[in-house]
Amino acid sequence: KFEMYRYTSADDGATWSGAALTSGSASDNVWPDTTTNGSASLEALWLYGSYTGDTSYSFGVRGAGYR
Repeated sequence: KFEMYRYTSADDGATWSGAALTSGSASDNVWPDTTTNGSASLEALWLYGSYTGDTSYSFGVRGAGYR
């Protein structure tokens, strides 16, 4: 299953550190995006569910804050 991670760099991309936003998920976490003017409690959104084809999918929306 696909999980969500947040990666940050304090040195313009020379090195990166990551932190898991999800783990052990029963379904896939896909297509992440950031919120516009998001609060600290909701800064990222992504789809959670299954995709088996262009007309066969089942997704909900999940989100996280990470400040």
